[in-house]
Amino acid sequence: MTKKETKSVSLSPKNKAYLDNQNNASAVVDDLVTQLREGGDKSTAVVDMQIEQKKREIQEAESRVNRLEKGLDELYQLRSELQHTETAEMESAREALKGIERDPTNPAIKNWAKKLGMSPGKLIENLD
Repeated sequence: MTKKETKSVSLSPKNKAYLDNQNNASAVVDDLVTQLREGGDKSTAVVDMQIEQKKREIQEAESRVNRLEKGLDELYQLRSELQHTETAEMESAREALKGIERDPTNPAIKNWAKKLGMSPGKLIENLD
């Protein structure tokens, strides 16, 4: 990559405001100056610079979408793992509570309900 150098310039308030709203103001200025230096006319240079800016914005958006999709996939995986764990824990509760009276005040029911993070009444519903 080419070494970049810093250059301080004066801008009109409108141009400064425009650059302030760009994701990468340095790239905008560098692209425009490159176009002008390489002999492009001003109108072509501006349009080419805008095209490059839109391409960068698309790349940034695609990267964000990829990050979001990866995060979503991780959440789906976590949900699946949690459901599997909950199912296994519920099966353990069913096995342990076979033949136990289905009463919300029963200490065994209360204990398993607490382990499973639910009320004794909800546990009884899920046992049947």
